[in-house]
Amino acid sequence: MLNSGFVKIHRKIVDSALWQDLTARTLAITILLMANYKDGEFVTKRGTLVKVKRGELATTERNLAYICGISRRKVRTGLEHLRNYGFSTQLRDRWFTMISVVKYSQYQDVPEKSAQQSAQPRPNLGPDIRIEKKVKNVIQPNTTQSPSFSVGHPSVDTAVSLLGRMKRYNPASRLPKPAELAPVVNGLLENNVHPMDILKTWDWASGHEYWHKIVLNGPAFCRKYNNIWNDMKMDDDSNGNDDGGTIARFDD
Repeated sequence: MLNSGFVKIHRKIVDSALWQDLTARTLAITILLMANYKDGEFVTKRGTLVKVKRGELATTERNLAYICGISRRKVRTGLEHLRNYGFSTQLRDRWFTMISVVKYSQYQDVPEKSAQQSAQPRPNLGPDIRIEKKVKNVIQPNTTQSPSFSVGHPSVDTAVSLLGRMKRYNPASRLPKPAELAPVVNGLLENNVHPMDILKTWDWASGHEYWHKIVLNGPAFCRKYNNIWNDMKMDDDSNGNDDGGTIARFDD
């Protein structure tokens, strides 16, 4: 899942030439956040199975341009600069670009010594009466309940963005609450669909002669996401866009 966890960035990057290159800096941080933290795979729109190793990212120039808010030309130039800086390498295919972060494991692996220190038991410093009193009043969580979604959770943030689009699309419409839409959105995020791809697909659907009928129904939009995404890609292909689009489809 791309919307949880963290990456490590060494402070010395501020003194590097990469940091002074705004486009390269933006791309570098974006690539670090989106790169696989473990080996995986995905199926391209042409049905080809592609292996994606730890520290690699399979994407497109158009997707990076959309996420970073820059032009595809700047993405292409920035990726070339990152290669010259020794930050990453890229292998271009007709349908996607495979980006590899050169020293991903060197900076992202947790040292074994630190892991052992965090696993050491707390030394016995005598009874803590205040803590013991609190423990007595702890209510054990019900593990059979559905997961809760609060403000700051990626599913809630994405649901809020979707609802904002729906409200602007039809101010008079009655919309669900973010907490009601979040569990459905979470189903997409758990299938590695990026929040930006969900919003981009909604924007396209809102102007489509058929799919605009369900864009104000958040749960229905999420359930039909695969169908809408496929139609959007077909529309892109018919308009001559051969960049492959955003790799954001999931298998039911």
